[in-house]
Amino acid sequence: MTRDYEQPNTFGEYSFPEWVPQLTGDMIRSFWGIFGRTYEDWLDSPNHQGVREFCHHGPGPNGFGMPPNYATVEFMLKDRRKSAEVGSDVYKLVRGRYVHRWNNMGSLIDEHGEDHTVSTCDRWVRVFETVDEKVRVLN
Repeated sequence: MTRDYEQPNTFGEYSFPEWVPQLTGDMIRSFWGIFGRTYEDWLDSPNHQGVREFCHHGPGPNGFGMPPNYATVEFMLKDRRKSAEVGSDVYKLVRGRYVHRWNNMGSLIDEHGEDHTVSTCDRWVRVFETVDEKVRVLN
């Protein structure tokens, strides 16, 4: 019997943007590169998960939805250290670029290159980087 990690990786030749940390790219390659899946399956996956240009909580199963891959967003994330200090939930806004991982999970890569694990269950706000991007999305 061959274990999953002993199978050849089928992710294929895909170059992540240079701002995506190596560990993040390797994690995505490992997950998507088994069972014959490729980077094309990974790129297509958000379309099946409920990509939204804007965050809104609805009746759907994906909570607040998923931002487009590589979009700049701010996520509201629980600050576990401060929450423990004060004895109640404390949240922080973290700005970065979204990278889809799998299912409802993603990475938010901040300006320092830190990878924050995020979910479609977390609230987020889209941040438009250019006027062209804003016009394209809003029209």
